[in-house]
Amino acid sequence: MNVFLMTNKFRKEDPQYNKAVDLKLPVATNNTVELIQTAMRGLNLLYRPGYSFKKVGITVTNLVPQESIQYNLFDNRNRKKDARLMNVIDDLNAAFGRDTIKFSMQLYTQKWKLKMEKLFPPYIQVGKA
Repeated sequence: MNVFLMTNKFRKEDPQYNKAVDLKLPVATNNTVELIQTAMRGLNLLYRPGYSFKKVGITVTNLVPQESIQYNLFDNRNRKKDARLMNVIDDLNAAFGRDTIKFSMQLYTQKWKLKMEKLFPPYIQVGKA
């Protein structure tokens, strides 16, 4: 997992900061809890007060099919219990609607929307009748 954060490079009057860190997971996972914990660890390593950050991101690499996961002898997570939890969350969200169950990190109330000011005009009308 690569975690990065950066300030706005076009605001020359602001202090600039652009850092990234690569974090290795002990075992390939699709467990949201473990992914959030790892991302937060990366963010805690990178964050510095006093900067106006414009962009923060996470890139997940080295993806493998679930059937091909190589487990670690020293892994101390209860992966069966984790899998049951994720299945219950997925089932509840499927039955009662997306985001019925969310992690506390997702409780930000403002809906995020992609900026589209640079979008080519004909594509803006897609989906409108």
